[in-house]
Amino acid sequence: MAEESLREGPGEDVPGAGTAGGAGADGEGSGSAAEGADGDLRRLLGRLGGFGLLLLAGWLLLTAVQVGLPYVRPGARIIVETKREWIRSAPLFPSDARVRVAVFGDSRILSGFRPELFDDLGGPGFSSFNLALPDSERYLDELTALCERGEVPTHVLLTVAWPVDPERGFDVFHPLPDDMETIERLVPFRDLPRNLTLFFLRSLSRGGPRAYYRAGEAIIESMLADRGWYFIEDQSHYPGHRLPEDFELESDTPDRIRERRLDTDAPAFRRLRALVEEYGFEAIYVPVFFRQGAYAPAAGSNAESTAVLASTDGIGIVGPDYWLLPNRLFSDPVHVNPEGAEVYTRRLWELLEPVLGDGRETAR
Repeated sequence: MAEESLREGPGEDVPGAGTAGGAGADGEGSGSAAEGADGDLRRLLGRLGGFGLLLLAGWLLLTAVQVGLPYVRPGARIIVETKREWIRSAPLFPSDARVRVAVFGDSRILSGFRPELFDDLGGPGFSSFNLALPDSERYLDELTALCERGEVPTHVLLTVAWPVDPERGFDVFHPLPDDMETIERLVPFRDLPRNLTLFFLRSLSRGGPRAYYRAGEAIIESMLADRGWYFIEDQSHYPGHRLPEDFELESDTPDRIRERRLDTDAPAFRRLRALVEEYGFEAIYVPVFFRQGAYAPAAGSNAESTAVLASTDGIGIVGPDYWLLPNRLFSDPVHVNPEGAEVYTRRLWELLEPVLGDGRETAR
């Protein structure tokens, strides 16, 4: 009996044996599921990483094309970005210049103010630079950058009123101070496909891609040689770059005076005043120019603007808000031809000589 009992012993159920075996099977199943989930996560992360590397490679490639082919951009854009680069890094004034004049404005002043002639009229110790930007009436960022790197002018000539944008605090829907500037920094090549297409199409009537690209390089070479002045020849379509004497536009308002209004409560004005106080230059509002017939003649001086600035040290105004020039001095409805630029620059010097002339000995 004992022997039989011993033989049958191994075949008897052992309490807990079945449970342990079941638990082992379940553990293997759970482990396989966990390993499968980990594998899926690794594959997902790997795909995301590969996609991210592909995006980075594309970003680097397009940025390299954008940087490597700067002259496929429109001419105005080339001028803006080149001048901003000069402002950030290039020496604009000789170290021995006693009078350093920086001139700001839009494309009108880009075509109208000739620094080389202005400096000749001023004589030894005078140096000016045309920092006007096409399609832009803003200048405070450029002026700030110029001063912060030590290229402080003694005089800053202004032709447009400062921006009157309201001072904006934090906005959850617009957390960035300048959406377009942020987009341009993150995606500098966003206009590259369009620019390449337009460049190729335009080059077909301008001697081909190589010649047209060289023309873009020539824009910068010419502008640098002329200290920021540039004749906007592409928009000139009349013989001799002169508008006909009877030229007019439906938008002309020859009976209306165009007044330049200066708002001293604007945040931009406070910023300009802070720059004047910190760096010690003199900011002067000077006349701009329009075609005869575009507006009525301006008064000899803007009494309202003069009164507004009377109590502000370092910021002044001279002359009328604008001058009217004959059509023959314009190459298109907005911009002057080289002859018009000479006329405007000479008139500006005659107006400013009593102010800038004293700077020959006193400018620092």
